[in-house]
Amino acid sequence: MLRLLFGLGTLVLVAVWLVGPASSVPTGASQYAPPPTPRANELSVSLSANQLAQRLAVPVAIEPNMLSIGSATGHVDLQLGRAIAVLSEDDLRRALQSVLDQEQARIGLRHVKSVSITPDQLLLIGTAN
Repeated sequence: MLRLLFGLGTLVLVAVWLVGPASSVPTGASQYAPPPTPRANELSVSLSANQLAQRLAVPVAIEPNMLSIGSATGHVDLQLGRAIAVLSEDDLRRALQSVLDQEQARIGLRHVKSVSITPDQLLLIGTAN
């Protein structure tokens, strides 16, 4: 009986080792949640790394929860309904803030409700009032 239990235990361990842990991400699937979708009464601004690089004239990389702009790193915070650029270099922070403000003004986005940084995308969602 003990041999049978030991044999079954070994078989289970080998099966888990071959299949891998249950928490692994399936091939082709993203380990990140998709960005939020604006509701019918909401507005959104989406900026890719390429779009920001063209506007700022420096290399840009967007990774989940982090921006790399030129030699600066940082993110975008949400404060009192406004998207606020937070970067380690002040000149680049001001330049990014200008782009964010221009894009929000362009579509009439006055109150930002969410800021998402996903792979290669900075997404702002909010309302006109």
